[in-house]
Amino acid sequence: MIMILNLTLAFFGFVIIIAAILALKGMMKVNDYKVKPYDNTIYPSQAVEIAKKLAAYKTNFTRFPEQTATNEIEFIDTKNVVILKVSKVSCYSYITGIKNHQGYLYSIIKDYVVLKSYTSLDECMRDYQQNYCLFVKKIKIADRLKSLQEDF
Repeated sequence: MIMILNLTLAFFGFVIIIAAILALKGMMKVNDYKVKPYDNTIYPSQAVEIAKKLAAYKTNFTRFPEQTATNEIEFIDTKNVVILKVSKVSCYSYITGIKNHQGYLYSIIKDYVVLKSYTSLDECMRDYQQNYCLFVKKIKIADRLKSLQEDF
């Protein structure tokens, strides 16, 4: 009689443990689906941090007074009339090889044309300082080719 009682208690204990494991597993699955979306808003403190990093490169970029959207800020180089647009993006992909990028995207813009986009400020500023003349030449060549195509 005592043996049957022990077996019954062991069986119910085993059932309770299995039920608890399944309940915890179910709760974990519910929590897995509650992933917070990426916040792509650039807050004022982040904008100041980006401006400080940009000032360290000793370029002519100054902050554009108006913010066009919550996820982007612009800096203008009045000497070369170039805009540096800093965007905070999520799952950004582009044909240049950038795939599923989440973070800041730095784009150099001249005459409403994006010359090049970067995922690193270091790479962006190094390329801008060393190769700006090449960017301008590429634009002139593209404009010239476009005008030649229109002639034919």
